[in-house]
Amino acid sequence: ALPLFIAAAVMLGFVSGCGGLPPSATAIRFNDEGATALARGDLDGAEARFRLALELRPGMVAARVNLGMVAIERGDLLAAKEHLEGALSIDPDYVDAHIMLGEVQHRHFWQFEEARRSYERAMALEPGDTDTHAAYSRFLSKIGQYDQAVTEARIARDLNPLSSGAAASLALRLVRVGELEEAREVLDGMHERNPDNGNLPWLESLYSLADEDYPAVLASISGEEYEYLRLSISAMAYHHLGRSEQSQQALNELIETDPGATFQIAEVYAVRGEHDTAIEWLKRALEGGDPGLSELLSSMSFTSMYGDPRFHAVLEQVGLPSPPPAG
Repeated sequence: ALPLFIAAAVMLGFVSGCGGLPPSATAIRFNDEGATALARGDLDGAEARFRLALELRPGMVAARVNLGMVAIERGDLLAAKEHLEGALSIDPDYVDAHIMLGEVQHRHFWQFEEARRSYERAMALEPGDTDTHAAYSRFLSKIGQYDQAVTEARIARDLNPLSSGAAASLALRLVRVGELEEAREVLDGMHERNPDNGNLPWLESLYSLADEDYPAVLASISGEEYEYLRLSISAMAYHHLGRSEQSQQALNELIETDPGATFQIAEVYAVRGEHDTAIEWLKRALEGGDPGLSELLSSMSFTSMYGDPRFHAVLEQVGLPSPPPAG
């Protein structure tokens, strides 16, 4: 039997005669309308439109990929994975599906080797695509291959010097390897081209943390939209400034308002040298499947724990390698 919303559409004549369009054109229209609904956060409306498109064209890969996006937004990662794998079974050369599948594989299922193959397949299919190289750069940083991550991020930037996403990716990779002078140049370029970019407060705060300019960290992160980032990074900065009471206040607020931010809470404890408590929160992150755990190596917050066998045990549970040697 058809789902009720599809059956109703058929009865009303929408599927067979959407403005006199043939079924294939109607399917494209439904898919486009679904994408619009998804962009405004209407997940139910988006899913309904994507499924209508698939009723008309079961082999419509774009609609299957879009259903995967809806599932990701809903937190149904198994369904997302199935939608994306289904799309690729129809069209193995669909680049966006490979990239999205790679993200789901490593962030939510900790399948790092499978994710590597997904990214490398996407790059083989579209070697000149900025977003593909930027995504692969993020992945390489997460598995501790920092120099290779910088190389990929530079390729992404060079392919599209105006891409804010590629610039942000390069700035992050440069900060991670301590190339702060070049990172500063990249961030200044972002300010010039797009001063309202929502990523800038977070990016600037991470740069200033690496530069040990903690008042600048607080100034930058105050403009951050996401509370869990504002509170966690503020707690770190206050700690470095010796303002322990304010650090604890920010951390307490984070725990009270967003106890699911287990990875970020662990980061704060790690930066403050409270390694026992950091491990406790990492264990909570493991129990809850926090996708932040894929960033155990790309985050600079845990470097003081690289010699702790308990941290290595967490890495092993996630499927990540041991940290690369210093230098």
